[in-house]
Amino acid sequence: MKPYLDKEIETNVVIREFDGDTSESSLVWHRDNEDRIVEVIGETDWMFQRDNELPIKMEGKIEIPRHQWHRAIKGNGKLVLKITKKQFDLLSESFKQPEGSGVNSSWGDEIGGKIVKITFDDVIEQLDNGFEIDPNKIKHLLIDVERDPKRIDNADLKYPIILIKSGGEFIRILDGQHRVVKAIKNGMKIRVRILDLDLAPEIFTKIFKY
Repeated sequence: MKPYLDKEIETNVVIREFDGDTSESSLVWHRDNEDRIVEVIGETDWMFQRDNELPIKMEGKIEIPRHQWHRAIKGNGKLVLKITKKQFDLLSESFKQPEGSGVNSSWGDEIGGKIVKITFDDVIEQLDNGFEIDPNKIKHLLIDVERDPKRIDNADLKYPIILIKSGGEFIRILDGQHRVVKAIKNGMKIRVRILDLDLAPEIFTKIFKY
């Protein structure tokens, strides 16, 4: 059970309230899958702590980068926060699954005697904010098959590709083979977003690392 109640006031913005009776043991170290801006509403003596830093008083606005470990430290009375979750945008453009991209809508495997699935939306939640690279640096990850020239020409380079990373190395193109080929052909850089298995939940490693 979560130690707080959320009320969504607009898309990606919630009011979060911790009751004065919240137990200290429920305020665990954690990290989030998106950048956040936390605005403290009202006066409080609750504290905020980042990993490897001393606690600070909760006041004003606090910016928390994606995947940064942090926690709240209980004070007196309730705590009310306004939390704005920043979406994963790449060069100010939200990620969408391109029509006809050929990417799977879900991936699954039998783990511990049970069929476990990861959806495309699950993957999107784990991606970084993205950047551009020279596609020649990842051409070794292309599947060696004959591709339809029309699909290559029609590949839309405004959409980022998805790369899987593990141990600091790119190991797989999860989505965007045709876009990589087109970018190499046209001598263009390509937008990428990374699924880092070292940061994602363990189930992602079991599904995608091979």
